Amino acid sequence: MMCRCLYGILKSLGRADRYGLMCPLNIQTHGNNEDMSLIRNIIGEGGFDCFLLPFYDKGWELMALCPKFSCITWFSCTGKVKKPKKKFPEMIETAFETYHVVKGMRSNTVSKPKWVYPKCCKQDVGDAEFGLFVMRHMLEIIKLDIANSFEKALDMEKPYSSEDIDDVRRRWAECFLEVM
Repeated sequence: MMCRCLYGILKSLGRADRYGLMCPLNIQTHGNNEDMSLIRNIIGEGGFDCFLLPFYDKGWELMALCPKFSCITWFSCTGKVKKPKKKFPEMIETAFETYHVVKGMRSNTVSKPKWVYPKCCKQDVGDAEFGLFVMRHMLEIIKLDIANSFEKALDMEKPYSSEDIDDVRRRWAECFLEVM
């Protein structure tokens, strides 16, 4: 539902061809072969500048995958720099290789993806609310039209205000009611 709501915003802004959104349900058990091939296919054949991938792993996280720039930005709402499990980076890097092959780029001209872990300000809420903060990050990325250097463009020093989060709740509720 979250991705559907954000896709509507992408379409209204005319950016649906720039950003790919991945549903968290498709990658929750990351590491198995089905998930690996799904992510590899989506990134390899998607043609987007940036893919936004929210997922839950003992808390909501967000990855911004930018194969065009060989960059992966990992956002954590916990206030700590939390790195992904070992299999996950391997899977994403393989997907980037597929993207570069599909784009006709030689492997010796493409650098290995750079992993960026910006220090995000800790959000002072319970675990269930972290999903709203991930949605807020995604919304800001889409609205600001960022596809690289997220940590420079987003204000990561201070937590989101209750008004910012209420805006996400309102947008999500409107989207939910449209579908119902």
